[in-house]
Amino acid sequence: MKGKVCVPNISAYNAVISNFISVGNIDECVNYFKCMSSNSCDQNVDTYTKLIAALLKARKVADALEMFDEILSQGFVPTMGTITSFMEPLCSYGPPYAAMMIYQKARKECGYASDIEFYEFVISGLCKIGQLENALLVMEESIRKGFCPSRLTYSKLSHKLLASNKLERAYKLYLKIKAARLFDKAQRI
Repeated sequence: MKGKVCVPNISAYNAVISNFISVGNIDECVNYFKCMSSNSCDQNVDTYTKLIAALLKARKVADALEMFDEILSQGFVPTMGTITSFMEPLCSYGPPYAAMMIYQKARKECGYASDIEFYEFVISGLCKIGQLENALLVMEESIRKGFCPSRLTYSKLSHKLLASNKLERAYKLYLKIKAARLFDKAQRI
């Protein structure tokens, strides 16, 4: 393109970045991402989203979190779907703080009121890594906000609490979930 005096635009760069992602060459993705700035081509939220997803897939969690902070510092507001797509890999293999950090930033800096899918990713991820108290706090918040977690999500947390011999916490959670399900059912009717 440059040889034919055609200046690459954001669409061209995003396409090249996507191609390198598809072949698993994360280093070239990052190189082209950096070239965008040096060639006076500003990145957009799609550019950041693709790169963060690729970094998470390559298990470069620290780089992905840094890129997420850069999105926010650039003034971009990622969609709730984008944030939710970050949550699944972070909950699966990220460090314990990573999912909670994205969760808190989405609420505080992006101004999002979380949806049930978002809450369930966080709760499941925290259960996987043994952060039961944080998972309980997130579940209680979801119930307060009117989101009733699925039976699967509730059962994961409940079984973990029982296995950790936290019977009283499990029983209190059961009562809260029971009341939330009754309220949810009444609203639907």
